[in-house]
Amino acid sequence: MGPAALRFFHSLARKNLTKNQGSGIITIPNRMTSESEASAMIQTIVDNGLPLEKFDQFIRSEADVLKFLNASSANPMIVFPSYSNSSLPIIDLYFA
Repeated sequence: MGPAALRFFHSLARKNLTKNQGSGIITIPNRMTSESEASAMIQTIVDNGLPLEKFDQFIRSEADVLKFLNASSANPMIVFPSYSNSSLPIIDLYFA
């Protein structure tokens, strides 16, 4: 996984950890907490079949991260097909 995809995971993890804190002073999560949240997201996507080597190909924004996470939480038994050039149209069916 390249630095681009990792940046999206870290950003989304920080946003998730600061969400739903109510009104008043918002606490910003420390680096260790956000790393833990990001690694949990990455592990969820890897467990559903997307290899780390292909993250930069398929994850280009935070919205893509959310699509993969939502698809895996909506149907936890979904396993994405192996990613080759012939299976790219299948990916488009999931995330079009």
